[in-house]
Amino acid sequence: MKVKAYSWVLAGAFLFCGVMFFFTVPRFETIFAGLDVTLPSATRGVLAVGRFGWLSVGVIAGALVILKDLKFRSRLSDLMFLMVLALWVGYITVAMLLPVISISSSPLSAG
Repeated sequence: MKVKAYSWVLAGAFLFCGVMFFFTVPRFETIFAGLDVTLPSATRGVLAVGRFGWLSVGVIAGALVILKDLKFRSRLSDLMFLMVLALWVGYITVAMLLPVISISSSPLSAG
């Protein structure tokens, strides 16, 4: 059986996001360590998974995209993996921006 080109692109996107989170999550961790603010639970969760955890998620999700083409050839599963990628990236983006939003909207930053 042949793997579709779309699946290779989607698997590459998962791997790319995993590598990007591998490098960016520790940078946010050092930035947030310098702030004297309680981090939201979503941000603490992202930081707790760590750089190798997010890299592993990207590699495993990319492998699942390729493997699903070998076992199941469904357009619905392609759409499902695309939605998972969008939700994954969106969740981490929001989790990393929550502390910035809470700091900028605090009463101390107004004065």
